[in-house]
Amino acid sequence: MVSARLNMSAQEVQARSRAIANQLIRNVDWANIGRMHIYSSVTKWNEVQTDPIAEYVRRQWPTIKVIRPLIKAGQLLPNQKFDLIIVPCLGFDEELYRLGLGGGFYDRFLVNQPKALKIGLCFANGFIKDGLPDEPHDIPLDVIVTEEDIIKAHDS
Repeated sequence: MVSARLNMSAQEVQARSRAIANQLIRNVDWANIGRMHIYSSVTKWNEVQTDPIAEYVRRQWPTIKVIRPLIKAGQLLPNQKFDLIIVPCLGFDEELYRLGLGGGFYDRFLVNQPKALKIGLCFANGFIKDGLPDEPHDIPLDVIVTEEDIIKAHDS
């Protein structure tokens, strides 16, 4: 999955990211968000680009507090509660479990955010139809947004 994503051209990442951002922007109830945590995308990993989303929220919803940390090894977890958490996904399955890059930050972070809407951003080619192995500490997301679709948890 990593090599498939890394083989995408910069133009492809940008175009697909723009489509994902548009899907997300149209489908979030921004009026009910007070504090949002959104990852800062890493260009060299060809992650879904989040700058357009953060810029939209800051421009159109200036009352929303936007937190955009750079995640690194040993990162401390934020101690505040969020209404919306947007996470990167390398892959996902139909149960909305996500595959990240293995650092475990989001596993530790999401468990302490039970009331937050948890949305993953992933390119559509990250769907794993056979499912992902999940461990007891894994937290499924509420929604996955791709350039092709919005997938919601069964009980949402």
